[in-house]
Amino acid sequence: MMWYFPIIPRLRRLFRNKGNARMLRWHAEERQQDGMLRHPADGSQWQNIDRKFKEFGMDARNIRFGLSTDGMNPFGEMSSGHSTWPVTMCIYNLPLAMHEEEVHNDADYYSRPKQPGNDIDVYLRHWLKILNSCGRRKVSPCGTRTNRRRFKLRALLFVTINDWPALNNISGQSNKGYKTCTHYMDETESTYLKHCRKVVKMGHRRFLAANHPVRKKGKHFEHKADHRTEPKHRSGKTVFAMVKDLKVVFGKGPGSQPIESEDGHRRCGKRNPIFWELPYWEFLDVRHAIDVMHLTKNLCVNLLGFLSVYGKSKDTLEARNDLKHMEQCSDLHPEPKEKGSHYLSPASYTLSKAEKESMFECLESIKVPSGYFTNIKRIISTKEKKFTNLKSHDCHVLMTQLLPVVIRDIFPDNVRATITKLCVFMNVISQKVIDPDRLEALQNDVVQCLVSFELIFPPSFFNIMTHLLCHLMKVISILGPVYLHNTFPFERYMGVQKKYVRNHARPEASIAKGYGTEEVIEFCVEFIEDLRPIGVPESRHEGRLREKGTLGRKAIMTVDNDLFRKAHFTILQHTSLVAPYIEEHLALGRARNIGKSDAWIARHHIDTFPTWLRQHLMGTPEINQQLAFLARGPSGSIATFQGYEDQWVHILH
Repeated sequence: MMWYFPIIPRLRRLFRNKGNARMLRWHAEERQQDGMLRHPADGSQWQNIDRKFKEFGMDARNIRFGLSTDGMNPFGEMSSGHSTWPVTMCIYNLPLAMHEEEVHNDADYYSRPKQPGNDIDVYLRHWLKILNSCGRRKVSPCGTRTNRRRFKLRALLFVTINDWPALNNISGQSNKGYKTCTHYMDETESTYLKHCRKVVKMGHRRFLAANHPVRKKGKHFEHKADHRTEPKHRSGKTVFAMVKDLKVVFGKGPGSQPIESEDGHRRCGKRNPIFWELPYWEFLDVRHAIDVMHLTKNLCVNLLGFLSVYGKSKDTLEARNDLKHMEQCSDLHPEPKEKGSHYLSPASYTLSKAEKESMFECLESIKVPSGYFTNIKRIISTKEKKFTNLKSHDCHVLMTQLLPVVIRDIFPDNVRATITKLCVFMNVISQKVIDPDRLEALQNDVVQCLVSFELIFPPSFFNIMTHLLCHLMKVISILGPVYLHNTFPFERYMGVQKKYVRNHARPEASIAKGYGTEEVIEFCVEFIEDLRPIGVPESRHEGRLREKGTLGRKAIMTVDNDLFRKAHFTILQHTSLVAPYIEEHLALGRARNIGKSDAWIARHHIDTFPTWLRQHLMGTPEINQQLAFLARGPSGSIATFQGYEDQWVHILH
């Protein structure tokens, strides 16, 4: 079953709104251009498109799309075999291209019990036809009077953004086996581990500079020097020549499996994807972006697994036997004991019980702002001294901020320095502004980290996600900062789509109806100025921009007049403008009520001061406006005078 939302009417709706029409030209007219990487327009791929297709690049209104698809279970049950695959897009012309509100400009929904595999081309074919036909449709822009002529709107697919399993379906390249790197393809160096029974990517010394001294050292690297050069980046034309003769076999069966080469290894491609029918696809330097969100999560889980603080320990007997088989790190080889058991000597990355306690005590003591990180008590088990239920954002914060802090005193210098250096690298590439002059130095840093990890961790540590760290700098220089081409906003929006499901017998229809209803509301809101919707919750981020918190329990409160008076007096008591009048009223109360106790005078002051102050200031010819407002106080409802609303709400709550 498939549901489709057309693209052309949505693009026309964007150009009918003056604000949206201006934002679609933002990348050419208002974007800050100082040589820094802030937007995909600062990357080389955007500029190469403008040079190669000059007619397309001359009009700033032409659209560049980013596409993402992934499977989700709309019922929220892990046991269900149902799979829904939404195809969502973002518009890179906009300044907030990856904001959640700009992600769902177009969406397709198709469902099947399993992953689509090669059949995904069937669902995407109609989308490609419409994308190619955009140049034959005319759109009326909303702008100045001199710029209201109808024009031909063109659009192209700039990049696809998917996690690693979905990338297998979109790109047609096999992501299992030996030739799984999306950049080096058939030149990927892989090693099969006999005991762990997995394929790993090692030999990162070849990415170092040609004159680097580590290349000549062979004592710790199988007693061999490494003088190989880095594999060359494959251009689109080269890749197309490799896959153009591959036939697409729809469905799942023997014909849909990757073809093996003469050496018995699988080729880099298993089919000719439908995207090669786009006339510009072979001219793109990066067609499928590396998803840094899932890369960071996999890297964090893998690292914590070898530190034995997450899930089952990955420092197993099989991993040590692979070290012995490869004749590396003789001090870590397993030692046989009685009855077939083995003793695994502690490694440099092994944590003792006291070190684990110190690590988690430090983590529990960290205080961060609201919304910055999850509740730390929910992701750690103090009893087992392990992390639990780590989400993608948790791994992101750990790898970029917290992990260097909690390990600063519990590892040897070489292990601590290498892990910290990797975390600093992940933090730098996660920034919204990146200096292109630093990319080369960052590339050297991450390669040196991987080379150092080869001396610290067993070979089973180096899965494909660890290897992809070598290509991040190349992708950043081509596509811009990584936050603009990862799956964070798409994953969040899929969470919104799941909430649309009302009829479990027709989940795709429920999602389509909910999406359509939301789009109609947004269409109406865009053309009504100064509209304040009733009942629509405000974004927590929008509230924070005005220094107004939006977290916590929200409830409608009914307050009586007595509580209003107490709140009014409390604000008056803490205001410097009213301080002189407080002393005057207390002195007047003592003079008129001689013999009364101090407690009685205080109660009398609380009850009568607001009324006395209001009457006292009425006869003053020149009075401060703020002081007049404070004296007036609430009249039947909470005061909303600018500058004092937060004080009233805080006191009443």
